[in-house]
Amino acid sequence: MKVELERKVEYFEVNPGFCITLGSLFRRLQESAIIHSEKAGFGPKYLIQNRRAWILNRIGINILKSPRYLETLKVVTWHRETVGFRSYRDFEVFSGTEKVAEASSLWIFVDLETRKILPAPKNTVDAYTAEKGKVQGLHIESWRPDIKFSPEFSTEITMRSSDFDPIGHVNSAVYFDYIETLVSSCYSDHPEIKTIMIQFSKEIGMDISSIKAGLNKNSTSCLFRIYNSETVFASGSLQL
Repeated sequence: MKVELERKVEYFEVNPGFCITLGSLFRRLQESAIIHSEKAGFGPKYLIQNRRAWILNRIGINILKSPRYLETLKVVTWHRETVGFRSYRDFEVFSGTEKVAEASSLWIFVDLETRKILPAPKNTVDAYTAEKGKVQGLHIESWRPDIKFSPEFSTEITMRSSDFDPIGHVNSAVYFDYIETLVSSCYSDHPEIKTIMIQFSKEIGMDISSIKAGLNKNSTSCLFRIYNSETVFASGSLQL
């Protein structure tokens, strides 16, 4: 089963250059995955009531052409396969017939009571159905972040109540807002992010009031992390 989501880029989704923000683009991807879950009978409300959840572990996004204000975008998503504890979902984003972005992601199925990773139930996997076709070039299966680097530049970010989702942790989409804030703080010319790979390592819970976002600054390629004095919450790389 492939799922499509089509809608115009709204004013509240764009940056000062009238291009869609990375966070807004990711929210489109996230929403299409949620629609797929609803169609399969395992929407977020059902899963939370049963103390289960799909948690995004890793995603790579490649932006081929920055979508602009009032441009109509169509997101196409599909469940690619489940291997052991890992489920893979891919995305393509089109403006008309032109592909403007693509993404590949890894999800895990979690018990919300114990926070332990569970095998995805067979009835869940069957309900989503697996579709052939794979986004090329992102290699999400083999990619791993560099978690040992020391950030050359960092900025502190205060949590907002709106950052948290119904599970009680900072929603994955908000991390992309943090990363765009970090890049804008570090580069005076506010470059657009063309490719990003990110791994989510630990939840940012409601007991955390602030975090840091840091990167190793480079002309076109950077390492980054979201962290505090005790924990690395997410890390990855990006290209400008």
